[in-house]
Amino acid sequence: MTDRIGAEVAVVGGGLGGVAAALALLQRGRRVVLTEEYAWLGGQLTSQAAAPDEHSWAEQLGGTARYRNLREKISQGRGRVGKPCHEPRVAEAAITELLAPYRSSGRLTVLQPAEPVAAEMSGAAVRAVTVRNPLTEAETEITAGFFVDATEAGDLLPLTGTAYAVGAEARSEHGEPSAPEVADPADVQPIAWCFGFDHVDGDHTIERPRDYDLWRSFELPFEDGFAVGDVVLANWPQLGYVGGSAIDFESRPAHFAAAKAQARAYFYWLQTEAPRPDGGHGWPGLRLRGDLVGTDDGFAQAPYIRESRRIKALTTIREQDLSGKARGDAGFAVPLGALIPVVTQNLLPAGKNIGTTHITSDAYRPHPVEWNIGEAAGELAAFCLDHGLRSQQVATDPELIHQYQTRLAEAGVELHRPEIAR
Repeated sequence: MTDRIGAEVAVVGGGLGGVAAALALLQRGRRVVLTEEYAWLGGQLTSQAAAPDEHSWAEQLGGTARYRNLREKISQGRGRVGKPCHEPRVAEAAITELLAPYRSSGRLTVLQPAEPVAAEMSGAAVRAVTVRNPLTEAETEITAGFFVDATEAGDLLPLTGTAYAVGAEARSEHGEPSAPEVADPADVQPIAWCFGFDHVDGDHTIERPRDYDLWRSFELPFEDGFAVGDVVLANWPQLGYVGGSAIDFESRPAHFAAAKAQARAYFYWLQTEAPRPDGGHGWPGLRLRGDLVGTDDGFAQAPYIRESRRIKALTTIREQDLSGKARGDAGFAVPLGALIPVVTQNLLPAGKNIGTTHITSDAYRPHPVEWNIGEAAGELAAFCLDHGLRSQQVATDPELIHQYQTRLAEAGVELHRPEIAR
């Protein structure tokens, strides 16, 4: 038997983009259902244990007021990826605090764990999405006026029949100077299974992985030196899984398992074979810290997914739009059209699944950017519901764009960033 639940907006996926979209909608007075596959909301910031990835000016510009509020709730530290560095569970607690008033009031319903498995269409509009609890197999059908795809790999796109791109496009498709001559759908940025650890006296060597010799044979770059700190969240090139694309539903479990096995083998290598300055090998005092990431084994709850399916959008962001070499001194703002599917009427992307190319997609996965995209999607869904509009109507009407941008500015979203030449 399938349970049924209704809301004004369904946000499918509880990563940073999903949380931002839900928060924007809730603060606009909307009723929201938010779903998440893993135990913690927050995606790459929490369940994926990927340390905050921010640009050099994050504390001065490029972040929304809501993102800064989240940032302030998180303990401040200093990391080698971004200035704020903290345990994933701290971010999870901050997100829980932000959403708590709306859960208490009943305007926010969170289905967790839940993963999308089906969708029902009515013409070009999404009528319902069905999610399944992977632990109990229980299913829930969600009906809503708008749907936001905040999944890590754009999972609602194939389920709803929304046109999308995956992998590398051919140069002829968008005229990108660095694109290959022939398209390659399998050319997707590698996933990585992050983990948390520290170093204490004693021998904490894990059991030798059964497939250790396989992973040990991989040639991956290793830089000399070490990080100084109480704990470390590992998200290194050596964890990049190159065994295949994990985007497709059918192959995903096998690739996830292999990526985690690679990470486990690498940690074992650190404990037993990594070269030491004294000429010895291995650091047996390295200790996995499951308490940091909410697991028993010290590895993140979920893999860090760098690239997603990408909607065929009204506007596609190309290399020429981002590259200083290609565009010269011309400024560029992310177009609203990149958030709008060509056909599907009431579905919006809220993360890495916006209208980019393989080449430009990398610019849209850092933490504050994903949050910004999700927040813009939530604000757009609220705007459309307030005025009885389709997103395509907003994106093609200058006056409606102005009205929508005015709402964004009032909510503390920067519409343009200062030009900073590197």
